[in-house]
Amino acid sequence: MQVVRVVLLMVALGGVPLSSWGSGFYYAIKPDGSIHITDMPLSPRFKPFRFTNSVNYIRQVALGIRRNQIPRPQVEHLANLAAVQYGVDPRIVLAVIDVESGGDAGAVSPAGAQGIMQIMPETARELDLAAPFDPAANIDAGVRYLRQMLQRFGDLRLALAAYNAGPGAVERHGGIPPYPETQMYVDRVLSRLQAKR
Repeated sequence: MQVVRVVLLMVALGGVPLSSWGSGFYYAIKPDGSIHITDMPLSPRFKPFRFTNSVNYIRQVALGIRRNQIPRPQVEHLANLAAVQYGVDPRIVLAVIDVESGGDAGAVSPAGAQGIMQIMPETARELDLAAPFDPAANIDAGVRYLRQMLQRFGDLRLALAAYNAGPGAVERHGGIPPYPETQMYVDRVLSRLQAKR
């Protein structure tokens, strides 16, 4: 795999004309907003990088990083609808959304989790979520899954850990798994929740 950040910098500065490049490069926007460009796509989230004769394309990609961000009132409306339907505190749902994606409907994690509530493809199949990047469908499925975890574990901390690491990991470890990412995730969601109360 070849990451071509240096070459892109040269292109952006005008040192290499894009027209001199061949096709065969792909890009993906990481959750932190950085752009990963490679000649070997690692997953379906990588899209073909189409070169033009100017730096405009790079600028458009960079400026479009948050193009999937939907208005906060719409996120809150969809979260409230799903929360009421499935009997979950909407503040919990919004705290999960904040930590998972910040409301980015096009978010894809390095592990492959997709959409606003960062649902893994296998979980999406279990939930019959056919359009993971559709905000309403993703939030509906995410809240259903969160409710399942709350019912299964009967404890918010364990349910959040299961949402992040999977219910099997919580059961194997008899509690929150000793994964720094999961422990930090639970703490971050609870902190957001506390701030909303």
